Amino acid sequence: MTVKLEDRPIESLREEVVDQLTMNYGHGKLSLEAFERRLDIAMEAKEHKILAAQIEDLTLEVDNSFKQHKRDELGQRFDPSEPKEFESITQVLSNNSRSGVWNVAKETRFYSLLSGGNIDLTNATFTHHTVYLKIYSLLSGHKIFVPENIHVVCKASCLVGNFENETSSIYEGNPPTLVIEGVSILSSLKVEIKRTFKEKMLDFADTLKKMFV
Repeated sequence: MTVKLEDRPIESLREEVVDQLTMNYGHGKLSLEAFERRLDIAMEAKEHKILAAQIEDLTLEVDNSFKQHKRDELGQRFDPSEPKEFESITQVLSNNSRSGVWNVAKETRFYSLLSGGNIDLTNATFTHHTVYLKIYSLLSGHKIFVPENIHVVCKASCLVGNFENETSSIYEGNPPTLVIEGVSILSSLKVEIKRTFKEKMLDFADTLKKMFV
């Protein structure tokens, strides 16, 4: 027996609606303008009927190929087969960034003096389900970019400085956890998502469009 629409968890329904919109745009069934408009509505909707209305005229449904491609493109990279235990990074009077595809150790210590730079985890592979980033910063400024579906726990202390956490508090499944610890003195530290959900889905939809249209 099918569960009534209004009795379904709204976030689960939202994910299904977004997937079906992406599927239809990727196969050329929706224009870019219609896809963006419906995606905006689906992301903001708080009523089941409004969500369902965005796909009521779409006949192309999500298949296993789409789900696999979505996991490959958007799934958080977690590979415990080759665990990395420890890494240390030190920078003095410099501006360095760690980004691209790299393996995140269980514990990474980051020492910074009169320096700046970014730590970008967007395309990184977590080798442990819970990783620790310990930052010791003096007269420095840094940004930490994280993927959207990452649980971020901030325990860092800030003395005469600025600390901002702009990550989401909503997670799907059992994502990896990033624990940020350490001390920031006369420094700034900001944790944020590099790509918004809309940007991420538009990029993913465009990869589908190149494959099928």
